[in-house]
Amino acid sequence: MKKASRTLGVENEPLRWFASLATLLTLTTIGCMSLEEMAPSVDDRLVRLGERQMLDTQTLIRGREIYLNRCISCHNIEPVGRYTREQWEFIIPDMARESNLDDQQEHDLLSYILIAKAFTDEIAASPPPPSASEIPQSP
Repeated sequence: MKKASRTLGVENEPLRWFASLATLLTLTTIGCMSLEEMAPSVDDRLVRLGERQMLDTQTLIRGREIYLNRCISCHNIEPVGRYTREQWEFIIPDMARESNLDDQQEHDLLSYILIAKAFTDEIAASPPPPSASEIPQSP
């Protein structure tokens, strides 16, 4: 019988290779995108967007926690802006069943993703701030 400490030994070289490949693909896919860009924190801006949809802060916080902790247990997290609202509404129920989320958890997760997506879409549509050379100087 082999010792448990040798799980990544020579006999499991394909597993080590697969883990390295998965890590490389993750880094390539994510690139330089920060966690904040992938899954924005629940701050005042997200809370205001959520309130427009009658969502409270705790729903959004729980949804983000599920997104960061449960979704990543099976696969890499996707940036919330990657899919359309309709695609997320199709993806989440299936993934919730796969992850054994209850109805409340599924609601919280989808609520967070849709509000965070709306937020990232607003940022993407906003014009960039003026550069220092574009700001009028007083005489």
